[in-house]
Amino acid sequence: EFRRVLFRSGYGIPTPGGLEAIELLAKTEAVVLDPCYTSKAMAALIDHVRKGIVQPDQTIVFVHTGGMPAVFTSSFVAAWQQR
Repeated sequence: EFRRVLFRSGYGIPTPGGLEAIELLAKTEAVVLDPCYTSKAMAALIDHVRKGIVQPDQTIVFVHTGGMPAVFTSSFVAAWQQR
């Protein structure tokens, strides 16, 4: 299931969950995620928390690998405007 959530749209194509993760972390943590990898990984983590797969007492380390320049691509801007 993790791979389905993470790679649903394909490489470089923002997913609805990834776009949600970008907005959520930007608003709540001032963290910018890229639409290619880290947003999809965070979307999967958020999905696991919501489903109870990740428990409130668990410690999770999320490694943000960068990729922020992808936020400025035309494909990301188009996906963001269509939400």
